[in-house]
Amino acid sequence: MHKVRFQTNNRTIVIAIYFGRLPEYVTHWAATAAANDKFDWLLISDADNPFPDAPKNLTNMRCSRSEIEQLISDQTSVELPGAPPYKMCDYRPLFSMLVREIVADPDSYVYWGHADLDVVFGDIQKFVKKFQDQAYDRIFDLGHFSLYRNSPSINDAYKLASNPDWLTVLSNEKNFGFDEHNGINKVFNRLSTKFARTNTFAADISPYPNDDFVLLPPYLPRSGTRVRYDRGKLFLEWPNSRRREIAYCHFQKQIIRFSGQYNSSSFYLTKGPENDGGTPRSAERSSGKNKGLFINRYIFRSWINYIKQLVRAHSLRVARRVFGSEL
Repeated sequence: MHKVRFQTNNRTIVIAIYFGRLPEYVTHWAATAAANDKFDWLLISDADNPFPDAPKNLTNMRCSRSEIEQLISDQTSVELPGAPPYKMCDYRPLFSMLVREIVADPDSYVYWGHADLDVVFGDIQKFVKKFQDQAYDRIFDLGHFSLYRNSPSINDAYKLASNPDWLTVLSNEKNFGFDEHNGINKVFNRLSTKFARTNTFAADISPYPNDDFVLLPPYLPRSGTRVRYDRGKLFLEWPNSRRREIAYCHFQKQIIRFSGQYNSSSFYLTKGPENDGGTPRSAERSSGKNKGLFINRYIFRSWINYIKQLVRAHSLRVARRVFGSEL
């Protein structure tokens, strides 16, 4: 497997993996990702050169899913089960292995991370710089976009997971959500005080069928919201003309309308109609008799996680006042 070399001096690398026919929105992903020129972006896919005119901080490495699985298997001495493609999400906390084995000069990076393709990015550096300057161990806690400090202890943090442990995750074809709340987040919640959650830095498709985009978290429902990309910045806009700058927007592979081409300096994102080419995933999930049950569980779980984060942050502030700043 050949090494990828970026002709930049960047200190952060972000990896996205996608096998199969690339979705049309990959052009908007690539354009808004590459606009963050302090980051190097590596798409690993079986596509043949999807970015022929890419800037120097964006590239595609062509390889097969079996090659990536074999690499992880060789590094961990665990035979992977050959599970469906979505299982690749469970391997994300181990992506430091990919950086070491695929990227030339891996030690030049201070942070590595992973990202989804169904994402449009704003000015990420604006949101993560303060955490990077303070050498945070992990920045953002969702699979859509998350950064890890490139150090031996953080790169091996996945080994400290329990219920499920990492060996169970790797050897089972079931998807555990190991890259988020049911896996690596538990490790950092337990062991690291330098863990920056996504909080209200990003937007997502609302779980409510009749609503549009919401902040992450606390997932407050609101119809008529839209996301605007404007010269490298991203905004969540409400019908009352209020808006908030965000780091990125995740749209969960749903049907999204873009008001402009990927190379436009400004465009809007709005939810596409359910009959425009297919049924969005959230609508499919929440249809029928389980509709209300899905929504309630989703919102309840989101609020519980949000409250836990607030309580933990308050407890740390109190502890530092009592026992000193070294905590």
